[in-house]
Amino acid sequence: QKQCGVLAAQLQTAFQNANALELHVRSVQIEAESQKQQSTQMQRDQMQQAEECAKTALKLSVHEAAQLASAIERLGKELAESENAKTHAIEDASCKDAKLTELSAVVDKLTQRALGLVKEKQELEAEIQRINPQILDLAQQKGLCVIALQKAQRSSEDAAREVAE
Repeated sequence: QKQCGVLAAQLQTAFQNANALELHVRSVQIEAESQKQQSTQMQRDQMQQAEECAKTALKLSVHEAAQLASAIERLGKELAESENAKTHAIEDASCKDAKLTELSAVVDKLTQRALGLVKEKQELEAEIQRINPQILDLAQQKGLCVIALQKAQRSSEDAAREVAE
């Protein structure tokens, strides 16, 4: 009976230990399940955050792509305008070059004409220098003729007075 009591006590202790172990196992299972749920929730939260980040990044990428496309289009227009301006500038430069060539030819002709006129002027000045002494001589002769004419006129007037007297 004593052995039965000891065995009963041991059995009782074993049941208590089994119950305690079972409670401990359940506690560990509950904790593991809780951690699993927390981990799953964290994974879900992380997945949701990653998805939101991806959506935001995609929206930003789409927005940035639209801005980039707009900037590329604007740059394309500016390049086309620049090319047009360059073409017009080249055409203007060609026209101006042709006009400059024409003007250069005209200037050359006018320069030749001016040189010819300068030569003619020099020749005329030389002729004037050659003729000037003759003109002075003729002027002196004219002066002498005028004096002689005045004398003759006075003599004629004197003679007409004498005849009249």
